[in-house]
Amino acid sequence: MEDEFIKNILDNSEKNKLSNLSSKEIKDEIENVVRNFYKPYLGFEKNKQNLKDTLEKLDNYVYVKNIDDIPNSYYIRYLDNKYFYDLTLRQGGFLININDNKLKLFNGKIYIKVDSNKVVLFMKLKKKDKMAILLNDLNK
Repeated sequence: MEDEFIKNILDNSEKNKLSNLSSKEIKDEIENVVRNFYKPYLGFEKNKQNLKDTLEKLDNYVYVKNIDDIPNSYYIRYLDNKYFYDLTLRQGGFLININDNKLKLFNGKIYIKVDSNKVVLFMKLKKKDKMAILLNDLNK
């Protein structure tokens, strides 16, 4: 019965690109992406602490390589270098739609348009994603 339950969760997550990733792979990828993003700007004192803060805030997130992999209603945060002297993880919002590589997000108050070509995107994991990743960790 438990095996059936686990199989069902894994089968349902097959459509999801996360189903093949371990929690360590996700964490390592986020760390590499964020460190590479901050690297050119670490000469600015604030960015050293901002780097640490960003890595902490991205717990339970996954790096988005392809915007087509983001399902609607997932919460998105992003990094951009507009204020390169004080880089911070942007608040973001829930994905409403994607049009011409521009994400339309809603944060509960306002709509935000984000050009995916100019930012680094992160998607918050939902419970079902976390469960699939946990089961995947157990299977490795």
